[in-house]
Amino acid sequence: LASIIKMDVEGAEEEAINGARSTIKNYHPKLMISLYHRNRDIFYLPLMVKKLNPDYRLYIRHQPYIPAWETNLYAVWTAVLNKIKKSKHEWWGNTDEARDRIIKVAELFNSEEAEKREKQTYG
Repeated sequence: LASIIKMDVEGAEEEAINGARSTIKNYHPKLMISLYHRNRDIFYLPLMVKKLNPDYRLYIRHQPYIPAWETNLYAVWTAVLNKIKKSKHEWWGNTDEARDRIIKVAELFNSEEAEKREKQTYG
């Protein structure tokens, strides 16, 4: 029984989530998933997790990591959050400001140049 799953599998996060499908649906482990390997990951992977288990609360955080950085998705089952005092730093929500930020970032990542770079990097 998994209580937490961490995924940093160099671009294979989608496949790893698919492989953990029944565990995510049935046991609701906390998830830490890298979002920075492929351009679409920052949008597609949170939606994928939410579809598997709509009761997850999703958080995206960007941390410096010498010599670079990391952007990660954190998913916590709502029942767990009800036991924990909510963080005042929650970012993922339904506010207009958060939606506008997501749209701006999506426009940047969905450009032809971003797709070209991804094809060069990952084939």
